[in-house]
Amino acid sequence: MGQAISQPAFTRVVLQRSSRHGGGSRRSYFLSLLISGLFITGLAIWLWPQGAASHALVLWLHLAAGGVLAGLLLPWLWTHVPRGLCTSQRRVFTQSSWVVLGFWSVLLVSGMVAALPAIIWGVGLVWFPPREISDGLSFVHFWSSWGAVAGLGLHLAQRHWVWGAQ
Repeated sequence: MGQAISQPAFTRVVLQRSSRHGGGSRRSYFLSLLISGLFITGLAIWLWPQGAASHALVLWLHLAAGGVLAGLLLPWLWTHVPRGLCTSQRRVFTQSSWVVLGFWSVLLVSGMVAALPAIIWGVGLVWFPPREISDGLSFVHFWSSWGAVAGLGLHLAQRHWVWGAQ
């Protein structure tokens, strides 16, 4: 009939360090520090009482740092996604990276929309959306930050490792 194809009794999966990625740039290091600072100040804003004098300072620092992050991250993602994510050949890495990008999109959009009253106030006008909208944006922004930061950690860990059968 034909020759039998020999199949191994089992496949062992080995985790190997990828030689393709040599580490991050100064820009990605700065972005990581900025993201860490934003996560910490965001927790402080969420947990501290609003009447505390330091609350307003932390809020303004968070808004300014968030603006800097958006200004640096969005152009970087514009080039990184087509060059890296769209050409990735590792299925689990690619799928999880798209989920992480979704968390970051929700986080950045909710943060920018939530910052609108402060920006408008900065030009001399006073406007606030209804309380339900502010509370909803705050809720979405807070919880998407957990997924974005955890997902970024996973993404950075996965990009340096390759799964291979042996």
